[in-house]
Amino acid sequence: MVDREQSESTYRKIRPASVDLTRADIPQGSDPHAGQSAGFTPPAGEASAGPRRWRLAALSLMVAVALGVLFFAPEWISGPSTPAVDNAPPPTSSAPVTESPFQQAQLQKARSQAQEILRQILSAQDELEGRAVDRWGPDEFADALEKARQGDRLYQQRDFTNALGQYQSALDDLEMLSNRVPQVIADSLSRGAKALAEGDKISATEAYDLVTAIESDNEKARRGLARASTIDQTYPLYNQSITSINSGDFDSAIATLEKVLELDPAFESAARALSSARGAKADMGFQRAMDEGFEALRLGRHKDASQAFNRAIAIKPNHPDALAGLKQTETALGNLWTQQQLAKALELENREQWREALTIYRAVLDRDDSIVPARVGSIRAEARAGLDESITALLDDPLRLSNPGVYQQAQSLLAEARNLGNPGPRLEAQTHRLASALADAREPVSVTLQSDNATRVSLLRVSELGQFDRREVNLVPGRYVAVGSRPGYRDVRVEFTVASGEPVTVQIICKEPV
Repeated sequence: MVDREQSESTYRKIRPASVDLTRADIPQGSDPHAGQSAGFTPPAGEASAGPRRWRLAALSLMVAVALGVLFFAPEWISGPSTPAVDNAPPPTSSAPVTESPFQQAQLQKARSQAQEILRQILSAQDELEGRAVDRWGPDEFADALEKARQGDRLYQQRDFTNALGQYQSALDDLEMLSNRVPQVIADSLSRGAKALAEGDKISATEAYDLVTAIESDNEKARRGLARASTIDQTYPLYNQSITSINSGDFDSAIATLEKVLELDPAFESAARALSSARGAKADMGFQRAMDEGFEALRLGRHKDASQAFNRAIAIKPNHPDALAGLKQTETALGNLWTQQQLAKALELENREQWREALTIYRAVLDRDDSIVPARVGSIRAEARAGLDESITALLDDPLRLSNPGVYQQAQSLLAEARNLGNPGPRLEAQTHRLASALADAREPVSVTLQSDNATRVSLLRVSELGQFDRREVNLVPGRYVAVGSRPGYRDVRVEFTVASGEPVTVQIICKEPV
């Protein structure tokens, strides 16, 4: 009986367990792990009290200890409304409050659920602190942790249902914050890009720095910070280039913008301005070349015009206006060349150099066979060249006139030459010479034939002359063959030429016995 009373007295001395499931504040200078309960610590910015991994392990241990106390001593813990008792012995009529097995099972279930949720809360809290939540969601983060502390208080009061509700609400809020991370990053990157475009170095740096605090390996943020660091150099140069563009100094603007893009290759406004400046410079150079080309064309300086239009085409290949200008220049040059060639051909005609004139006319027609003066000149020059060359050939070998066919051809050429109007000095001289050659071709020339009175002589295609010592015959100019034959001797053959006004002596004797 005494043992039972002592046991009951001991039970009455144990007060209800007061378990704080939130992280207790740690006084300065104290052991960072001593006296902590298994709960939450409000966000402390970037200056944490110790390594995050150690803190998480310690806090998890505290949670386990707190839950262990609740689990292993349920029969010693009074309900939420049970007041604390002092050391005075209670009335003998008091009896200890015990819980039914069902209640104990419910407590165990609640504790298990609380432990799992608390583990998730701690993990979410640690992750968010690692993502600099104090810089982009401090109020929401603090509210979520406050809900967790409220859950602690309810848990200590054994109001497990509402405690779990608070814990779950805190976890939901923390998860909602975690889900916001991608959007926070995207918004910060957008703000950074906008600030860069506006040349706002401070805002750009803040935005990109926040992204790197949330996600240290974010490449866009790193590039953004690098670009922001050049703003003090790039924007003054950029503004200077815009002034140069507005004043028409495109060379200076281009040089300045190229420097800007060397410092910040991703400076889109500078890239667009550079493209615009280059385009404006090209337009100005193109227009200048076109103006020079048409002015040169107007003044007849076709070579200068061609060079100018080719410069324009080099700036803007296949531009229709430049191509048209060059075509016009080429046409003008072609017309000029044609006119020069036709004039040269006429000059050659005047000098009765018909073959040379014909060559020029044909060259003109090879480029454009529709040029009428060249076609007419070609026909005229070809006819006169043929006449000139035929007469010249006869005059160079007048003995050919002994041939009846050649003689008749010469007569036709003489008639043609005499019928031409404005024959020219050369043709007139040729006509007189040809007429004389024709007359001489019919004037007999005295030819003396000598033999031995034993050789029988004949003139091929003329007549048989027989045997004689000497004989005179009259032959018109030409080429002749005398043949001698004698029995017992080898025949002889003598070719000779009879020219106008030149007496000829020919010997025909068979001297070689056979």
